[in-house]
Amino acid sequence: MHCPPGCRIAAESYRRRRDKVTVNVPRHGYPNSLAGFGERNLRAFLGGHYRPLIDLIATGQIRGLVAIVGCSNLTAGGHDVFTAGLTRELIRRDILVLSAGCTSGGLENLGFMSSTAVEWAGEKLQKVCRELNIPPVLNFGPCLGIGRLEMVAAGIAVLPPILYTHSETGAGFFV
Repeated sequence: MHCPPGCRIAAESYRRRRDKVTVNVPRHGYPNSLAGFGERNLRAFLGGHYRPLIDLIATGQIRGLVAIVGCSNLTAGGHDVFTAGLTRELIRRDILVLSAGCTSGGLENLGFMSSTAVEWAGEKLQKVCRELNIPPVLNFGPCLGIGRLEMVAAGIAVLPPILYTHSETGAGFFV
């Protein structure tokens, strides 16, 4: 095998230092994370349609639903720093978060997809998470899962409007 100039020197240098390098892979991850959501099993979990999710928002039990997708950005203060801060603020404000892509791995490693994260959520979202036995962040998987989130959004968007009436004032609004 032909070795370009410097190849043998580099290989020998590697052999000499190999045993002197301590490999330290820190423990990471979070026990009891709930993962594996998709458009089909979310809809099945909700009874075959997205109406219960809309009802949670329309009745004020949660303030909304947000998808966080993509990759972490090291220029935003470090790996997963921005994503974690944004997610923490959203769930604190009673907003259920769906995640896909690299953000899911970071959020899972930080515990956002575990029962522990329910404590970080706002009071209304805490109640919903406990009733449904779900974390405040639902993991839709890797980058390919972003398409699943688009299917959820499309499924919610095509629901026929429903009239909600305020119990005290009688005022109605369509959702």
